[in-house]
Amino acid sequence: MVVHVQDKGSGTPTYYKVSVLNIGVITRVVRLMLPPCMSEEIENEDGSLSIPVREPDIANGHLALGEFMHTWSILEGSLSHLLSKLLSVNPAYMPMLENVLGLRGQVDTITGFGAEILDEDKRITLNQLMDRVKSAATRRNRLVHGHWMLDVVLNEFQGRVRYKTLAYRAYEPSSYEVKQQIRDPKNKEARNAYMFSVSRIKQLSRETVRLADDVSKFNREAFTQEISYMNIPLGSL
Repeated sequence: MVVHVQDKGSGTPTYYKVSVLNIGVITRVVRLMLPPCMSEEIENEDGSLSIPVREPDIANGHLALGEFMHTWSILEGSLSHLLSKLLSVNPAYMPMLENVLGLRGQVDTITGFGAEILDEDKRITLNQLMDRVKSAATRRNRLVHGHWMLDVVLNEFQGRVRYKTLAYRAYEPSSYEVKQQIRDPKNKEARNAYMFSVSRIKQLSRETVRLADDVSKFNREAFTQEISYMNIPLGSL
């Protein structure tokens, strides 16, 4: 189900998907009222149950996503400075090189040049940093290319239907098997890989800033003096 809602803050139409998940067997007919037209669940004469479902706070999600993209720009800046130092390129010319390489190309170039000109300890640290960047980039892509989602999770206990709602940013994988894993509320590993609540998006923003700081710190400590390419065999470059 795809729901269209008007963002009360900006007036911008927002779309989000609604998914209904059952835990166990639900013996009663349940009608989900979204947007809610009543404040409490209602027992209908036919024995069915009408449940009001609160709409997700999309406006707050947009703010969290915008903050994350800002922190990602900070990380890209740190990587740019590191790459310019490794290549001895004027930072003013880096945007042109970044556009050609893309993020993955920048990471591969940083790793490759680092392997040639850095000592072993620094290479290990650099490789660990770039592994963190690649993992962060995967999460970033899933956030950016995802959509807002509202899960309504139902279960029944002693004849009473209970429910909870989960709002998050979701990315839909192409694998059918993974899609089925995500639909299982108990499969935390699969859901965490593709689903991001607003609080988790904020956490990822903080983690991205820490990663950018670590890249900048490495740049300062690894290159306390200019690299001398005169001592590097041309065949190794």
